[in-house]
Amino acid sequence: MEPGGDRAGRLLRGHRRAAGLSQRELAAAAEVSVGVVRDLEQGRTGRLATESVRALVTALGLDAGSAGEFASAALGRTRARIRRRQRPAWCRRG
Repeated sequence: MEPGGDRAGRLLRGHRRAAGLSQRELAAAAEVSVGVVRDLEQGRTGRLATESVRALVTALGLDAGSAGEFASAALGRTRARIRRRQRPAWCRRG
């Protein structure tokens, strides 16, 4: 598994539960398979495609800070390696 996968899974689970969604409901809202959500939460995968991350962030309605933190973990990048200009525009702060 890629580094950060456990962290990405914990973050996703926390945001999903805070939103009151099941794995299936989040997957449907994000238009990803339930396997994407399940596998990330269970640590079976540590890295997602950018489009999957974007879809999950949007479905969860995350603010810029939470979106950036989740994207960093789910895209397999360490916080130290991600600079503002490297983050996808949809998770940048103002």
